[in-house]
Amino acid sequence: MTSAFTVLAVASWAGAAALLVALVACLLRRWRLAASLAGAAAVQELIVCLLLAAAIAIHLRGAFDGVDPSLRATMLAAGISEAVMCGVVPLFVAVVGGVVWRVARRRRPAR
Repeated sequence: MTSAFTVLAVASWAGAAALLVALVACLLRRWRLAASLAGAAAVQELIVCLLLAAAIAIHLRGAFDGVDPSLRATMLAAGISEAVMCGVVPLFVAVVGGVVWRVARRRRPAR
């Protein structure tokens, strides 16, 4: 299960990098580039959040069958901790990316 969380973490950091480039584009007043990058980062991070929720559901479905209760509690706590740590970046990037996308779309000149 750790490999799925690793892939999602790498994808979320890629979205964070795209958001950073979008913020730089906003500072340079490149509104079309900023809107495109921020929108793509926000959508990508929402997809990462959905995939993270699916990975957690799949992992929890059969992970605890026949396991000692004390070990089950430890495994559940470790899984929740890993999921929260993997989910913080995508949620932050999705919210900030949505705000940057909205600002850039308002500032962008009409064609």
